[in-house]
Amino acid sequence: MKHSLRRYTAGALAVGAFTLGTSAPALAADDDPDFGKAVPTVTTATFNKLVAYGSSATLSFSVKADNVRLARRSVQLCTAALTEDFACVDTKTSASGTVSVKTPKLAAPLLVQVVVPEDDEVEAFTSDTVVVRPQVGIKLARKNDTLNVTLTGLDSQVLVLKRQEKGKWLLAAVTRATGATTTLSGLAKGQKYQVTVSDTATIKGAVKSA
Repeated sequence: MKHSLRRYTAGALAVGAFTLGTSAPALAADDDPDFGKAVPTVTTATFNKLVAYGSSATLSFSVKADNVRLARRSVQLCTAALTEDFACVDTKTSASGTVSVKTPKLAAPLLVQVVVPEDDEVEAFTSDTVVVRPQVGIKLARKNDTLNVTLTGLDSQVLVLKRQEKGKWLLAAVTRATGATTTLSGLAKGQKYQVTVSDTATIKGAVKSA
């Protein structure tokens, strides 16, 4: 990626302070708007990603400067838990200017950043932070008037049971999960039900119908 100074030559007419038939004075580097290092950009599909509780996620970032892909450039991949400092590892972008990271299996949120170090052509740059958040899993198994609710990722969480009537969800019961699987009874035959698990500080909730 090359940046060149614009050159001014003698003109046939006076322009500004320039006199007819003379060359413009040389510009200092700091005076030339085209001079200087490019500012990188780092983009990804989403900066708020959900992943099933206990699963890993793969994130891909595109690194560019002046809309040109930065291929095989040294960058840092940095990760951190919510209450911890970032830990970074050195890596390089691919031939297409991308860099990927696979998270560990998550039971709590993980923060991810890409850092582009300064060099002769680009300024230092740190991407926006991606938040990867695990989401509780809900499995429903209905039989007659009972509903077994199995949760992955949360214990003793409040369950909100709603029933559908005339296109609207109405509150049917509120209870607390008892172990991995909780059995709810007294369901009306032919009635559709919905279970909601609310968000916690670290885990995204979920909604499922049966």
